[in-house]
Amino acid sequence: MLHDARPSLLVVEDEEVIGLSLQASLDEAGFAVQLFSNAADVLAAIDGFSIAAAIIDVGLPGMTGDELGRHCRARSPTLPIILATGYEQSRYASSVAADPLLAVLEKPFDTPRLLMRLEEFGVYPTPPGVSAARAN
Repeated sequence: MLHDARPSLLVVEDEEVIGLSLQASLDEAGFAVQLFSNAADVLAAIDGFSIAAAIIDVGLPGMTGDELGRHCRARSPTLPIILATGYEQSRYASSVAADPLLAVLEKPFDTPRLLMRLEEFGVYPTPPGVSAARAN
């Protein structure tokens, strides 16, 4: 059986077009992406896979992205979290200052900026030319 050996990212975005675009960009960059559109589905599934970082939209239905981030962090205390928001980053300045594993990106953002944030957390994609699948 083959397993994806690429670093896995949790992406939570309720706008389908944005979520699919992020998934495609990150997949092309060398990551495996676990895409969800709401917090409830994430909470039901998060214990079933290992993730290197989480990218969470702030404006989710049912639970805010920063609340979901706290739930994810409770399960994995060293999980880097990037909150994606249409609001100004300054709204989250005190949270980011207090948490070295938290970053905020204002929407819209491009893939290079997102990759740079991930790299700041030590999360790197599988380099081109390196096999992304391994036998189990």
